[in-house]
Amino acid sequence: MVGAALVLVSCGGSGEPATPTPMPAPSISSEDAEAMRRLSADYWTAYNENDVDLVLSFLEHDYGLERESKIVRDLGRRAFIVVDVEVTEGSPPRLTSPDEGEMMLDVRGLDIQPAALMETAPPDRVRMGFVRRAGEWKINFAEKVE
Repeated sequence: MVGAALVLVSCGGSGEPATPTPMPAPSISSEDAEAMRRLSADYWTAYNENDVDLVLSFLEHDYGLERESKIVRDLGRRAFIVVDVEVTEGSPPRLTSPDEGEMMLDVRGLDIQPAALMETAPPDRVRMGFVRRAGEWKINFAEKVE
């Protein structure tokens, strides 16, 4: 028993796995950053225009299938409201892997509310993710961040 304890100590083992060194995120090209910005802007423009087909066209296929009924419902509710969603960049696009990226957005008017309240309420923080498929960027998630 004493021999086993000495082996662990002499090898530096404590029973805990070594903490891996985090890999730095890949740097983003200006073309990729601009493509993500343009995709985000086009998505929100189509959202404000209540164009379900165009909104869905910006989404990665599986994500679009998953979100389609909610998007149809949300845009159907918004059809009678003249308040547009206002979006500003909260943080610049960044790559999380060579073919995936994300950016933070500040979004006002996502939840239907009177225009006066929209101007004073803090914006929702939304993390939007992107994936490159066959050389084209698509949105593969969007979530409110608390």
